Amino acid sequence: MALLSLKLTAIFLFFFAIYVLISISESAETCECGKRPLIKDSQRNSRIVGGVNSQPGAWPWLVSIQAWRGSDYGHFCGGTILNNQWILTAAHCLIDYKTTFDTIRVVIGARKLSKLGSETQIRKVKQLILHEKYLREGKHSYDIGLILLDEPIKFNDYTQRACLPSASLNVAQKTNCYVAGWGVLEEKEIAAADILQEAGVFFINKELCNSKEWYNGKVYPYNLCAGHKEGKIDSCQGDSGGPLMCKRKTSNDYIVVGVTSWGIGCARKQRPGIYISTQYFNEWIESKITKKAEGQTRPKRSLLKKIFFPQLPTQLPTTQSHKVKLQPTDTFELEAANEHLTDTNSVQRVQVIPTADPEHVDLRQSIWHSLTQIYRRITAYLRNLLTGRNGGLT
Repeated sequence: MALLSLKLTAIFLFFFAIYVLISISESAETCECGKRPLIKDSQRNSRIVGGVNSQPGAWPWLVSIQAWRGSDYGHFCGGTILNNQWILTAAHCLIDYKTTFDTIRVVIGARKLSKLGSETQIRKVKQLILHEKYLREGKHSYDIGLILLDEPIKFNDYTQRACLPSASLNVAQKTNCYVAGWGVLEEKEIAAADILQEAGVFFINKELCNSKEWYNGKVYPYNLCAGHKEGKIDSCQGDSGGPLMCKRKTSNDYIVVGVTSWGIGCARKQRPGIYISTQYFNEWIESKITKKAEGQTRPKRSLLKKIFFPQLPTQLPTTQSHKVKLQPTDTFELEAANEHLTDTNSVQRVQVIPTADPEHVDLRQSIWHSLTQIYRRITAYLRNLLTGRNGGLT
């Protein structure tokens, strides 16, 4: 009876381990980021021809960064929610506020800036972080920054954290991509849009984008080039810092693959928007957020996970009409002749693992390895017990 009990216990533990591993796998596949709870499936797949007003809750990780202008706050840049206290944006949006960040605020969950609803949250800034190499190599080099909020964000249908791409995702193959923001609607306009705008864009080959007729070598390896070859649809002044977002093939979730950075004019032919690749800067983002969280209380991994799943990836703290262009707000110049350019919670990783995308393969391999290790441990344990009780029976 004792031997039968041991066998039943081993079988139970094995299947329990399988159940837990499957739960972890499903949780990773459907990580709570990049979702649009208020947008129906039929709306998600509609084709954007030009810049249009977005629907309420369309891009729930997009925020408006605003500065005090004497009598009221005014929008000047966009940003992306990484977790409940961190916002990703462009460095050029923050450079002038390094010592006066108490004059800016972050508006979360908004659509119409002149009429903020009850779903809107407003946070002040606790700290600004700019990339250490920003401006060291050129006007738009390493144009990425982070904002630490003074209070945590509360997530709801209008406010969600963004997903960032894993290292193995082939971003250039994504075709269903969008930009969004409250920037000006035409190149020569000054006032920001009141209602959040969105537009569909395509990735443009970096070699073509960097050619003499286009940007003449001014696009860095960590940049993405997106828009339309013929122009007409683009980002614009005031959209800086906002997200370039692409839909995952196997779900209705979106991945923020870029940060709106710069460009010549707005919606000009052969002058598409230039974005900072979030994939390229994943480690930098992670290091800054993790470093800031040091010393804070962190949940301990369960003993069961330590025993059974030591090699599984750990999730980090969590877990943007002729419009939308990435000129630095303060240096936006319409030089047509200058065509040669002078949750303390976890960030839901900063790594998303789609079910059928390439980065999901590593998780499956890890799970399979864990199952085989569990099986070997259980069988070895039973073999030792049987050997000890039955004088060498195998």
